[in-house]
Amino acid sequence: MKHYLPEPDDLIVAALHGAASRHAGWTAPEGSARQAAVTELREIAGGRTDLLAQVAGLLLGYAPPGDAMHEHNRIAAELLIDAGADPGAVRAWIEIGGERRANARARPFSRPLPPDERPG
Repeated sequence: MKHYLPEPDDLIVAALHGAASRHAGWTAPEGSARQAAVTELREIAGGRTDLLAQVAGLLLGYAPPGDAMHEHNRIAAELLIDAGADPGAVRAWIEIGGERRANARARPFSRPLPPDERPG
C-alpha cells in the first residue's frame, strides 16, 4: 500500500482551514477576537498570501450562496482575506472550490457486473 506524505504546503493549508473555520463560528468575530483570529492566520501562513487566498477561495467555492455552510465559509474567507489573502487570487480558487463541490456530489462511476460475476 502506498502511503501519502503531505507536502509542507498541504499542512499549512489544513492548519489555515481549521483555524479560519474555528474562528468563524456562525457569526463574524469582532474587535479583539477578530484581531486575534487574523493574527493567528498570519502566523500560520508565515507570509504565504497565496495559501491564504487558496483556502479562502476553496471555502467560498465549496459552499456558494444557498448552501447551508455558505455564511460560515464566507466569514472564514473574510478572516483569511483580512490576514492578507490576495482578492484576485481568491477569485481563481473559487472556481476550483466549485469544481471540488461538484465532484464530491457526483455519483461514482459504476458499471454493470458481467453475468458470471453477478450474485445468485
